[in-house]
Amino acid sequence: MVAAADVSFTVAPGACVALVGESGSGKTTIARAIAGLHPITQGRILLDGAEVPSLVRRRTVDQRRRIQLVFQSAA
Repeated sequence: MVAAADVSFTVAPGACVALVGESGSGKTTIARAIAGLHPITQGRILLDGAEVPSLVRRRTVDQRRRIQLVFQSAA
């Protein structure tokens, strides 16, 4: 099963991005993959043009600091 396919976007320095879409569209999977919390099976994640390891434990401290999630409030 594919959670998300053909996803591509660029985030400008200092910008924040919100993933918006229907329930089940893959928003959480995409966010978790970018954050290194979910392994990716295809494609790649780039930070300043350099590929970032899929899993957070393989990323540098700088990469971990620069890619962060802000979870939505359930309230």
